[in-house]
Amino acid sequence: MTSYSIGSEFSVPINIIYSTNKTIMIRTAALLAITCILSATTPLHSQSIVGSWTQTDIKETMTDKSTGKTTDMAKMLKPMLQMMENHITFNADHTVISTSGFKGSAAETDKGTYTLEGNKLIMHTDKEEQYKAEERHLKGNSMDVKLPNFVTIEFRGGNLIMRYSSDVTEEGTTRHFDFEMTYSRR
Repeated sequence: MTSYSIGSEFSVPINIIYSTNKTIMIRTAALLAITCILSATTPLHSQSIVGSWTQTDIKETMTDKSTGKTTDMAKMLKPMLQMMENHITFNADHTVISTSGFKGSAAETDKGTYTLEGNKLIMHTDKEEQYKAEERHLKGNSMDVKLPNFVTIEFRGGNLIMRYSSDVTEEGTTRHFDFEMTYSRR
């Protein structure tokens, strides 16, 4: 049997060295594969929400709950989005500032705080009571709007994707809305 000598007092058979190196290579390849799979399936850990973002796209579908018919609302919303500027800044101290308005006009600013639990983003803003009052006003006028308490997020191609759903009941008809907003780093 051939041996490999390490110093003057220790020798190891070559087949053990080959077997050990092969085992190390297999374990390294397996660890690398697991790392790649985990990094592909857990994108929130590799990117941060902290920073300034500009809305670049919107998708919205509306489903009539009584008929099941779904309508793509994006065709109507995308031209409107091109006339607007929507920005959001998430700071490391968990404060958030959102500005929105038509290009060339004064933007409306909304400030508050946020928490991020996995892919669940919860925001509390200074206009929260105003939104709740508008929701109550609509409900008093035969329209019931159920706004979400959170949005889900993911990172795709360097973009921040925010999703949420909402139900609106008007004159006995309930419609379900799904929104997906895409933001790019500013």
